[in-house]
Amino acid sequence: EDFQVEQSQQARTFILGAGGSILEWLVTPVASKIRELLPHTALRLSSSRSRELVENIRDGRLDFAIVREDAIPAGGLRLPLLRLQFHLCIPRVLLGASPRAATDPATWKKLPFVAHAVSGQLDTTFRTAMTKACGSFKPLFECDSLLQARELIVQGTCAGLLPSIGTRELEARDVIVREFAPL
Repeated sequence: EDFQVEQSQQARTFILGAGGSILEWLVTPVASKIRELLPHTALRLSSSRSRELVENIRDGRLDFAIVREDAIPAGGLRLPLLRLQFHLCIPRVLLGASPRAATDPATWKKLPFVAHAVSGQLDTTFRTAMTKACGSFKPLFECDSLLQARELIVQGTCAGLLPSIGTRELEARDVIVREFAPL
């Protein structure tokens, strides 16, 4: 199909897959620059979980995918884009008059938290880290995506863990953002 498109001098379409939050926070802000680097092409964005993205690359249904490094099979071609750090994000409204409590795991135990409802590797890592830090971890909200979790944090409904690329502008929205050392 690619050969036929090239021979008929039609614009080629590249399909880029990633998780929904990665597409939102990392890809769409630079989509026009990607387009400039790939003139005479179209770009299709596809949202899936890491396992599906790796399978779609292997089967030729995707041209590129952005996944966690540990999702790539041994010997698979990889090009590191960025190293994510994770941050504990706590709306100030949940801390009342004591914003310093944002660094105290004893305070975290009392906060409503959001976590992923989907039991993937990232969610397991989050829950394990929070359990280690707090002794136990029972989120009051569970979401299918980091975008949903971020929105609940922005609304002041709950606290949560987000990757550094998802924390832009949160402090301007009265959210305390602290690097989360256990991850």
